[in-house]
Amino acid sequence: MKKLLDPFTYFSGGTTLSVGLLVMAGMVAIASATGQTFRGVISLGIGDLSYLRLAGQLLARWSIFSGLLYGAGRWFSKSRIRIVDIAGNQALAKLPWLVLLLCSPIYPPEQITSDVERLQNTNLLELSSFVPSTALFVYTTIALILLVWFFAWSWRGFSIAANLRGGRAVGLYIGCYLLAEVLAGWCTHALAGSIG
Repeated sequence: MKKLLDPFTYFSGGTTLSVGLLVMAGMVAIASATGQTFRGVISLGIGDLSYLRLAGQLLARWSIFSGLLYGAGRWFSKSRIRIVDIAGNQALAKLPWLVLLLCSPIYPPEQITSDVERLQNTNLLELSSFVPSTALFVYTTIALILLVWFFAWSWRGFSIAANLRGGRAVGLYIGCYLLAEVLAGWCTHALAGSIG
């Protein structure tokens, strides 16, 4: 059970990278089938992109975040760290997003589009009467739980691979995440219109 809760302590970077790449391939396949896209480090969107574009988006967001974490780890850690450990742990940390994509039938992209249009056509006085669907509530609850899972695993994977702990390490992680969110958001947006 411990290996499921904290795989980064028990498995090498090569193992987490192999499993993580399988997770990411599954994410691309499901996103392609359900009409979803990848934006930024943690965002999902709606769109009809080719498999190649989706793969490019996912690889961009993973490699940007992993690269920033590796650079920060190399700069601040006294230990010798390896890119395969950082990248592998970050790839495996994407497992919650695979679970979220598998949950997409609960709140499919068509329903999201419909709810967004309904909200856009609602004035402020009528907004208080907008009642979100049960599907939206359930999906959002699942998404929040999975978001916590992702950040817990992503942080743990970075902390173990870089052998960093404490407030400075948390600050590094947060800084890398924020920068990666901006860079990956820009990159995934550019990839949505430029490949395949």
